[in-house]
Formats: sequence, C-alpha cells, structure tokens
Amino acid sequence: MRTTSYQKNPSLQLKRITFVLAIAWTAVIVLICAWHLREQHTNARTIAYNQAVYALEKDMVYRLWASKYGGVYVPVSEETPPNPYLKDMPRRDVTTTDGQQLTLINPAYMTRQVHELERERYALRGHLTSLDPIRPENAPDTWEAEALQALALGVPEVSAVTRIGDAEYLRLIRPMLIEESCLKCHATQGYNLGDLRGGISMAVPLEPLYAMTYKQMVHTILGYVLIWLVGVVGAGRTVWHLTQRVRKREQVAELLRENEKSLRLTLSSIGDGIITTDLTGRITQVNPVAEKLTGWRSKDANDRHLTEIFNIIHPQSRQTLADPTGQFLATDEKSGMARDAILTATCGTEYRIAYNASPIMDIDGHISGMVLVFEDMTEQIRLQEELLKARKLESIAILAGGLAHDFNNLFTGLFGNIQLAMMKLGKDHPAYPRLIAASQSFVVGTNLTQQLLTFAKGGQPLLEETNLGQVIQDSLQLNIKEENIKVVQSLPHNLWRVNGDHGQLCQVFGNLFLNSAQAMPEGGTLHIDVNNINDIKMDSAPGLSGDFVEICIRDEGSGIPAEEVPKVFDIFYTSRAEGRGLGLAVVHRIVAKHNGHICFKSILDVGTTVTIYLPAESSSLPTSAAIPVDRPVKPVAASGHILVMDDEEIIRDLTREMLETCGYQVDTATGGEEALEKYAAADNSGKPFNVVIMDLNIPGGMGGKIAIKKLLALDPGAKVIVTSGYFSDAVLADFLVYGFKGRLAKPFKTEALQNELSRVINL
Repeated sequence: MRTTSYQKNPSLQLKRITFVLAIAWTAVIVLICAWHLREQHTNARTIAYNQAVYALEKDMVYRLWASKYGGVYVPVSEETPPNPYLKDMPRRDVTTTDGQQLTLINPAYMTRQVHELERERYALRGHLTSLDPIRPENAPDTWEAEALQALALGVPEVSAVTRIGDAEYLRLIRPMLIEESCLKCHATQGYNLGDLRGGISMAVPLEPLYAMTYKQMVHTILGYVLIWLVGVVGAGRTVWHLTQRVRKREQVAELLRENEKSLRLTLSSIGDGIITTDLTGRITQVNPVAEKLTGWRSKDANDRHLTEIFNIIHPQSRQTLADPTGQFLATDEKSGMARDAILTATCGTEYRIAYNASPIMDIDGHISGMVLVFEDMTEQIRLQEELLKARKLESIAILAGGLAHDFNNLFTGLFGNIQLAMMKLGKDHPAYPRLIAASQSFVVGTNLTQQLLTFAKGGQPLLEETNLGQVIQDSLQLNIKEENIKVVQSLPHNLWRVNGDHGQLCQVFGNLFLNSAQAMPEGGTLHIDVNNINDIKMDSAPGLSGDFVEICIRDEGSGIPAEEVPKVFDIFYTSRAEGRGLGLAVVHRIVAKHNGHICFKSILDVGTTVTIYLPAESSSLPTSAAIPVDRPVKPVAASGHILVMDDEEIIRDLTREMLETCGYQVDTATGGEEALEKYAAADNSGKPFNVVIMDLNIPGGMGGKIAIKKLLALDPGAKVIVTSGYFSDAVLADFLVYGFKGRLAKPFKTEALQNELSRVINL
C-alpha cells in the first residue's frame, strides 16, 4: 500500500486537519453571520413596506370618509384656495350665517394636503396619480406609469426599491377604483362604477432605516467575531497539546530522514552512475545518472538482478562481459583499476563507460553487498577522436600545402616546356600528338595538386565572377564519358553568376559527376537541376540568408546505407574499395570556403541526391579583385620590358623564353633584393620595367609579399604580378589589397601569362 506524506508525518497531518477545521469553523460563522445580516437588511425593507401600507390604508380611509359625505367645507385661505377643478359643481363655495367664506375640499384635495403634511413631518412621499389625470400634477412618473399598467391588468399592488433623486426609497402603489361617490366628479370622464381611476403611491425613505439597521449589524458582527475567537482559541490549545506529543515522535524520525536524505543527495549529486546490490546481485539502489545510462528507473530496477539492467560488452571484440558482481565476489577483490566497456541502454543507445566495484561493509566488518560505480566516457572519447582527427588534418594540411607548392613549380617547368615545344614543332610534327597527350596528363596532375591545396592550412579560393552553367558543362565533358549515362539538365536561361573559383568549382562538380557515374555501372540517368533562389529560407539551408543558386545532382545508383550518410564528408571515407576518400571531403571543404552549403541524401538501392547552395553574385560586373575567366583579355601589344623574379632557375628560364617568344624584352632576378636593385637600375638608365612578375615565396630570401612593399615605396606606380604554386594563399585571393596589379597561379599556360601581362600593362 502506498504511504502518503501525511501518514509519514503525523505533525503535518495534524496541522492539515487543524487548518481544515479552522476553515470550516470560519466558514460556518461567516455563513451564519451573513444570513443574520441579510435578514436584518431585509427587515429594514419590511419595516419600510409596513409603513407604506399603513400610510396608504390611512389615506384610503380618509378618502372613503370624505367621499361618503361629498367632501368637507373649510375656510378659504392662502393655503386652501377654491379648487378650480370644482368650479362647475354647485355649492362649491358657501357663506356662513356669520359671513365667513367656505370652500369645498373634495377627497382628492384633502388627500393631497394630507400628503404634504406627511412629507413635511415624516419624509413620506404620497402621490395621487392616474394615467388620465384631471390635474397635471397628478401625472405619473416612469415607475408609477409602469405600475399603473400592471394594476390595470389586475395586480393588487406593486412595490419596489428605487431611487428618487439621490435617495433610495421603498415605493408602494395600490389602485383606486371608481365608487358611487366618485361619480360626482369623474362621471364626465366616462368612468363607470368599479373602473380603475388611478392609484395612490407611497414612497418611504430607506436611509433612516438602514442607519438603524447598521448599528444592529455592527453588534451582530462583533458577537459572531467573539464566538469565532472562542472557537479558534479552544481549537488552538487542543492542537498545541497534540502537537507537543507528536513532535517528540517526529524528532526521532527526523534523524533517520536526515541520514537518508544526506545519502540520497550525495548519490544524486555524484556525476557517476552508482548501483548498489546485495550479496546475491539484487539491486537495492540506483542513482539518477545510472537511471539515465541504463534506461531503467530506480523503482523498476530495485530487486532485479544486476545483469538485467547492466548489459556491458567489450569495446573492441563486442563480446558480452561477465557479471561484475559475480566476478567481484568470486575473486574477493577489494578494489581495482577502472575497466573499459560499452553499456547498452534499454533504448539501444551505447555508452562508453569506465566501471569499478567495491564492497559494502556492515558494522561487523562483513561484506553485505557491492557498490558499482561507472562513468560515461562517450563524449570524452569522441572528443579525443575528434582531436586526433583534427591533428591528422592539420598535418595533412601542412604536408598538402608544401607538396602542392613543389609540384606546381615542377609542373610549371614541365608544362611550359611542353607548350614551347608544341609552338616550335607545329601540328604537323610526328611528336605533336605525344606532346598533347603529355599536356593532358599534366592537367590530371594539376587537378590532384588542387585537391591537395583544398586541404592546405589557410588556403582560400580565388574568387571571381563565374558562369556556373559553363562550369557544369566543362565538368560534364571531362567526367561523363560513358554512353550508358543519360544526362538530363534543367538550367534557367537567366542563371545567376556566382562569386567563385572556377578551378575549384570544376573540382566540386567533377567529383560529384564522377561519383554518380561510378554508382551506375550498368547505366542510368543523371539529373542536374539548377535554380535561382531569392532570399533563401533557413529550413532548406540552415545558417544561410540572401540570394543563392541551388544545384541539385541526383543519380539512380546503388546509394549507401543510412548509417554511413553522416560520414560521407570525412576525409579518407569511401564506399568503394578503389576509392581514395578525398572526393567528397574536397567538395565539402570547397563549398564551405565559398560560403555555401551542401546537403547529402542517399537511399540504398534507390540513389543519391546532392544539393549545393552557392551565394549569387549581386552584380553582373566583376568585383574589384575579379577577372572574368570566360572573357579573356586579348593582348593589345606584345612589347615591353619585363622583370621576372623566381628562385627556381627552370621557371625563370621558361618564363623568359615564353615572354621573348611573345615579343617582350625580359630580365630575371633570383630574389627580392636582386629584383629591387635591377628595377632601380633600369629606372635610372631610362629603360624602366613595364611589369614585374614576382614569385610569392622565396625560401631563405625576400619573397613577393615583402618585396612589393619596398618596390611600391620606391615607385608607387609599379605594376607587379604575383605568382605562386600555392595558389590558395590569401595573397593571391586578395592580391589588390597587398599592392599587386595581377596574379598567376602555377602552373600557368603561355596564353594565361600573355593575357594577364597584357591586361596589367594596359592598366
């Protein structure tokens, strides 16, 4: 049976009963007092009603007496002038034998004068009234008019409490019926015997009666308050004696509760899971942390065996581990090192834990049970893995940057020499096709270095206004060569441009198209849908706002399992045995560096959908640092004095020959110091350099980043083009900020070199 808090705490129960009784006693007194006060208030109105009835009955008796005798004669005076409404009545005015003038007062005239005396002496307001009055002063007010209508329907009397002016009155009206004596005056109005002539109303002021009743109410309230106090004091003394007896019993129970509370608070505040058992392994207590990790509530877990709720497996082999209780009791271990395990909760969630067991000793020093303590290590282990992954990525970034820089310098020399050879040999030479094949291989190698540079630490894309439709078409031509792959495209005719790196975006779509083709080895359809989105919504792309271009790429391939989807952007993750695991990681990093967003959805045996959001370029014109890649600048003139600064001899010589082939006069320098000396000397000789081409990084010497500052100090109008094999460097991304007029990313073709040089010369 469940025990309530009141049963556990008799004092609290006694207080509750006392409180309830006090409320009940108060309610009874209040109700009786209220009833008594209401009766007194009602009695005031009853008295007023009785006064009104008495006054009306008196008026009716006077009126009947006067009607019986046809009225009375009184001396004519200022207060009692002859009644003008009786002028046609014979003998209205008479003269006594002694010559005194008398006038007839009919019943109505007499009643009005009586009413005036009552009003003056007793504040009673009597009124003769009729719906068809002879005398205008007898016309009814609103209440009297409604009452007369009710009397006409047969109601014997009408009474109500209303206000006359600012005072409250009890009003009563009774009917006046036509009697034989009344016909003397009213027969001419068409009345017959027994007709309703009108009524007599009486208004009794209530304020004096209320004042008298108020004094009675005060005495009544004081009497009931005294009765209430006697009851409360008596009950209070009784409760006090009972409380003293109960308190002694509670003091002992309180000590036990404090000990229990202290233990419970200690277990609840501990950040580790704690389970206590008896010698048989039956659970006796589970703290909140253990409830969360196991999925069992304490009340459900109590008295169950530990193995029912504490299911652990080995982290590596995933084999079920032995019962900690049995192992502890069998080996008689007193303590030990924390052990690693995976705990499976009732909902299926797995937690990495470290657990240990210790004995519970009784007062005699004997083992009475076991306490199992375990700590949730899941987040700590995850953070350790993330830290390890971050360190690996940082190492890869440093390595990637260095390798890409060296490879690009190497490719610049090789690729440039191949181009020069192709220019010198001509298309008819037998070696020309071989040179084309070699140049295509270098394109593949360049793409690989671009992927490495994507992971380079601090690498930034070279943003410029880019025709996204052209990027998609170029990527399709390079990566979709299978005849059994059908491409269905949907691109708007007014597709917005994006501010992006043409080369890196080609990598993005190339990787995605290649993945889709490889996912459909038997053929299928590749869907490409591109849309302009005004003011993108948060639900479609969290964290983004503004205008974006949406690119949705959907294939009908094999897809991947749902549990693998969260890992697809991890570096080195691949779903194919021959994959390198860089493709989607590169895609994700490039999109992020373009301030975009990427979504990946895949259903096994159905297909995969990748959606990319890229910020739209707000203007159709290039930004200050942008050079439209789809509208190359044609050289106006192939002449000028050019200084080439590079620490690699092969690149200096190759660039010299490229430029001389185009018609330029060229000089070279191995570093910043030599370049500054030659620039100053040429300027002094009257043959200044038109453009300086500077390598950004000179190991062990002055590179372009420092040299440009010194050169601009020497000649603020100097035109300098920066080059680097590490083309994701921030200097190349924002070259104008650093004082350069142009940029070239290694490896570069002769056409690119010539176009950029011609553009800068003509600035």
